Amino acid sequence: MICQVTDECPVTLDTTFRYRSDDPFTVRIDFHLPLGPTVVWHLDRDMLMAGTQSPTGIGDIHLRPAPGPGNTDRVLMRLSSPEGIAMVDVDRVPLTEWLGETYVLVPAGTESGHLDWKPFHDALAS
Repeated sequence: MICQVTDECPVTLDTTFRYRSDDPFTVRIDFHLPLGPTVVWHLDRDMLMAGTQSPTGIGDIHLRPAPGPGNTDRVLMRLSSPEGIAMVDVDRVPLTEWLGETYVLVPAGTESGHLDWKPFHDALAS
């Protein structure tokens, strides 16, 4: 579970974090909205891990440890799209533990060895 931070009050969202070794640079996050469709975001795995330690991000995605005393176990995700901006608050410890499991599956620096290059080569050949 993660919370969307709003000015009025937080809203708890069911979420699913996914990782596949054949898409080794990407973490997929499914936000299951209570009264709407599932919203899917794709984040860079290394950027997500870096955001658990210090501010990082570019464009539509910005991550940082939550500021202030007592918030060291939280990570804030600022996600923006043409539809609006969401501030999402995530538990840091479970997130870093889960990310650690993805690095056991595909160690940093070995990602390109897990990609299926055949479709790319086939597209270039045609």
